[in-house]
Amino acid sequence: MPKNSKPDVDVEKLYNDPSLEQGKPAPPKVRVATALEFHDELASYSLEEPVDRPIDYVLVYTDVDDPECPKEVEKAEFRKIFVDKLIEDGLQVTYEKVLHLNFVKIYCPFKRLGKEAEKVNYEMDLAGLQINEEPQSCFSRLFKTDQQVDYVSAPFVWNKRQAFEGVEKPRSFFRNSVRSLLVHHILINTDIRQGADSEDKINCRGLLFLLMRKAYTDAFVLHNPLVKGRKAVSDLGNMEREELLRSWGKCLRFQPLWRIRNYFGEKVALYFSWLGLLISSLFIPMLFGIGCMVYGLYFSYVATYRNGTNLDYTWLSKACDNEVTPYYGLAVCIWGTLFVEMWKRKCATLAYKWDVNNYELQEPNRPEFYGTKLAKDPVTGVETPIYPISKRIMKLLASGVCLLFMVFLVLASVTAVIAFRVILRINSKLTFEYSNWFFSITSSLMNTISIMILGRIYSIIAKYLNDWENYRTQTEYDDSLILKTFAFQFVNSYTSLFYIAFFRKDVQRAGIFNLGTQYRDSCGTDDDCMSLLTIQVAVLLIVKPMPKFFRDIILPWLKQIFKNKCTKKGSNIHPDIEDNALAKEYFLYKTEDFTMSEYTEKILMYGYLMLFATAFPLAPLLAIIIMSIDLKIDCRRLLRYDRRLLANRAQHIGMWMPILNFLNIAGVVSNAFLIAFTSSFSTFVNIQTGSDRALWIVVAFEHGVFALKYLLASAIPDVPYSVRLAERKERYQVERIMASTGKIDDDGVPLPDSVPNGNNNGTVQ
Repeated sequence: MPKNSKPDVDVEKLYNDPSLEQGKPAPPKVRVATALEFHDELASYSLEEPVDRPIDYVLVYTDVDDPECPKEVEKAEFRKIFVDKLIEDGLQVTYEKVLHLNFVKIYCPFKRLGKEAEKVNYEMDLAGLQINEEPQSCFSRLFKTDQQVDYVSAPFVWNKRQAFEGVEKPRSFFRNSVRSLLVHHILINTDIRQGADSEDKINCRGLLFLLMRKAYTDAFVLHNPLVKGRKAVSDLGNMEREELLRSWGKCLRFQPLWRIRNYFGEKVALYFSWLGLLISSLFIPMLFGIGCMVYGLYFSYVATYRNGTNLDYTWLSKACDNEVTPYYGLAVCIWGTLFVEMWKRKCATLAYKWDVNNYELQEPNRPEFYGTKLAKDPVTGVETPIYPISKRIMKLLASGVCLLFMVFLVLASVTAVIAFRVILRINSKLTFEYSNWFFSITSSLMNTISIMILGRIYSIIAKYLNDWENYRTQTEYDDSLILKTFAFQFVNSYTSLFYIAFFRKDVQRAGIFNLGTQYRDSCGTDDDCMSLLTIQVAVLLIVKPMPKFFRDIILPWLKQIFKNKCTKKGSNIHPDIEDNALAKEYFLYKTEDFTMSEYTEKILMYGYLMLFATAFPLAPLLAIIIMSIDLKIDCRRLLRYDRRLLANRAQHIGMWMPILNFLNIAGVVSNAFLIAFTSSFSTFVNIQTGSDRALWIVVAFEHGVFALKYLLASAIPDVPYSVRLAERKERYQVERIMASTGKIDDDGVPLPDSVPNGNNNGTVQ
């Protein structure tokens, strides 16, 4: 590309020309090299493949005791056909053996990557169309960790590659993460049906089929090597991992979202952006919650000592449940709407900057999808597998039955914990001062453990059911799995809290299972269920993250200590594994679905904050601490202890957004009933009868909050005006530039129709 063809272009100012108002669009002041210029420029650089070729993908299979076994012969045949297809497709395959492990190293040449990028509509930066950033405040510059140059982008076209930024450097044109993603697309779509001798020839397609049939035992992509010190490294991307560790691990800094996106892909980067916004926005309800708690503690202390009584467990109820609690609940409900609206705007901005704002329109079929017969595609005319809708409906019904069964297990678990608490209180004859607290905390811990165990079991079942239902696209698959998971986790995580808040007072009148007043599940001598609800929420918030912290902090620490001791005493780890980079990567922890588990955990915590805000004003503070620690843990484990995640793309957070809206609505209703029926606030309202007081509180709180939420949601646009304007300008600009760019062949020679009419000098008119 000629050097003088790369001026910086401010997209926001590109069309600010008086002629636009007269209906005559001004030509953008940018020049794209013609096919002839690009061909002449080949003398200054080379598109030849580099000598130090990277490993784009690694497949693994193991040695077996009996290779002549019919099953092993079939697996070997599958592997041979698959590798032959890859070589025929232009990929390069080499082998490396470490003990019983056989590593298949795959490298994809630049030409094949370019054609795959065109096939999947991967957007790349256009040459010379750099977007100038808006001026930033001193505050933003102080905490910023990213220095990324953004360009106008367009779907990559191999025969017009001269229009794209950096194409003269084939080794660095595609980032390492993009190379692995494109190779992954090639592997999962490689068709081996013609050569394979298998009963399932309809679905005999790609890497995932071979993993299912155990022809390959594993597949992964490599981390960039960690480089000690700050010395420059010639190979592309060798510093990406090191720079992420240095910038992402710092406290009091913005997250390096561009670097996270470049290394882990848009799907992971959107999660961390969402989490960062959640943590930072929680400071608003945190301040309200601390103020509410301090107010309650002060007046609880004054009231206790003014009456000359000792401070007992009722201080907790008075601290969390006082006359300002409803206003704190109002603040949390309004915050929920503000957070969702802020995220919509930020997500739209990031999707535009990261070139995924049209991703779902171009999404390919999910390679795991299988059909029962072949039929012609009505659009392309190519024979593709299809799956009958009747079978899908039957499977959905079966999945619904499994979900209902697991819900009944949750209800049985909650009932068992209640019965255990009541029977223990009656039979133990414990009458010490804080016995009620002892029984409440014990049952809360038991309930939390039950929630975690049942949640783990159902997550495995839900994954199996979702695979069984056989969705065609990845978005459909993810949305279905999210709905299954959240539907169960909602019941599993919140049932015990709803019981304490709204049903425990009714149960204590007749006793559990109607066994009599002796077996009543009381809320204490003061009939105060609000303090018990506070304890349960606090225990859930603190205890639920502990297993993950153990796996992500304690376990790697113990492994490192064990490894160090083994090294001193003489390691029993084979030296071939210690010295081999592929083997080290192979033995890193394999994360199945990082974003699914992380979103589930954080959304459930968000539910505790929204649904039971008035029960525990310190919940936002605890959530900030827990999620901030978790974020730093994820940073280290993703970069050091876990295998590298495939850089999957995403346009937004998917089905989690409707779930956030549902929790915001449910939170208003839940807090209204908590204030009216469970808290002591109704005693401060001067209305004659208790039922009238409760009804008026619910009506006033719900209608007032819903009105405010509606006004805020209507007043705040989902997409910033600057993003809408930039998208319109970019569409116009890309169309003109791509239409006026000549085509070239694989060797860079201009094609006969490569010079557009009326634009012989390469300038976009």
